[in-house]
Amino acid sequence: MSAKKTSPSESVTAFEDMDPAVESSALRDVTDDAVARRAYEIHISGEGGDHLDDWLRAEEELRGSA
Repeated sequence: MSAKKTSPSESVTAFEDMDPAVESSALRDVTDDAVARRAYEIHISGEGGDHLDDWLRAEEELRGSA
């Protein structure tokens, strides 16, 4: 069984029907490396939780909440 591959134009088309507010946050360009750095900063500050909580908080801060 093979998975259906989509072309780049099909992927872009999927965003055309999105609400502009959702599209804006979904397309925000934040790398995993940036999230990892921010999560580490949260961790060493002593104000975070476990590693997953720190990661999720960093993502929310950098990408914005929906």
